[in-house]
Amino acid sequence: MQLHKFAILFFTALCISFVNVHAQKNLIENSGFENELEGWSNYGPIATPWVVKSGKKSCAIITYDKSKWVGTDQAVFIPKKTDSLQVSAWAKAENIAQGKDAWNAGLLSVQFLDIGDKNLGDGISLFNISGTTEWQLFTKQIKVPAGAKKIKVMLAMSYASGSLFADDVTCTVAK
Repeated sequence: MQLHKFAILFFTALCISFVNVHAQKNLIENSGFENELEGWSNYGPIATPWVVKSGKKSCAIITYDKSKWVGTDQAVFIPKKTDSLQVSAWAKAENIAQGKDAWNAGLLSVQFLDIGDKNLGDGISLFNISGTTEWQLFTKQIKVPAGAKKIKVMLAMSYASGSLFADDVTCTVAK
């Protein structure tokens, strides 16, 4: 009986260590906004307990003024020898009225930065949403350009009006 218990404990420990070794670390701090906007810049959004995908809070970007950009971002270092990153987020839209351009909507985009925090190329859109939607998962695998040291993940209402909610933002090394 003791040998059986030992075998179960050994197998359990082995499985846990295997999962930990192969689980990808989320590079985004406070990705579920459980600690308000800690780790994120603050250009107008709030953490809300009223509309969430998981946990107790999400990021809410609410604006009625199409002449303003309202949002948040977080820049994180890219681990050395990383070829691609997987970026994902859950998002929900409520009455988002698009501005004059297609990118004037609720959005999540990423920008690669060099060691001096200068943009490398154009931003890459994960989503541009308008209207009213239920929670949707958006995900994209993105190749890291030469010279990139950081990735900046940005959520915004870009010269649009309405409400954008985001939760569980992730950025992991792609395999």
